[in-house]
Amino acid sequence: MHTRVLLGIAMIIAVQHMYGQIAQPIQSYKDPYFCNYSKVYNLQTDTYLSVRSGPGMKFSKIDRLKVKTVVYVCDEKSEWVQVFYSGPELPCVVDSSVGLLSSKKNTCKSGWVNRKWIDVVSG
Repeated sequence: MHTRVLLGIAMIIAVQHMYGQIAQPIQSYKDPYFCNYSKVYNLQTDTYLSVRSGPGMKFSKIDRLKVKTVVYVCDEKSEWVQVFYSGPELPCVVDSSVGLLSSKKNTCKSGWVNRKWIDVVSG
């Protein structure tokens, strides 16, 4: 998504340069960034997925999620994904069926999980 914007800006600047026009500041295309709608999967019903404070086993466990829990994937590092999700005291405010608007991430709980337990539904 950001690559398209940068490519578009670079093309406009190149065309302006070819025709001797002075490049003016360009209003960037404001595509809302969505964290992908996903679900915890591939767990047995009586087990939980550990949520960690950072992307790796060395980080402490801060929560746990059941199978079929809805999460929103917002970032990734190697085989770890950062997820945002609702909790009893902190429900996510979701405005779209596509995913979670990144500006709404602060309305959710968050942590890191191994990507092999996440099924990305949108995105």
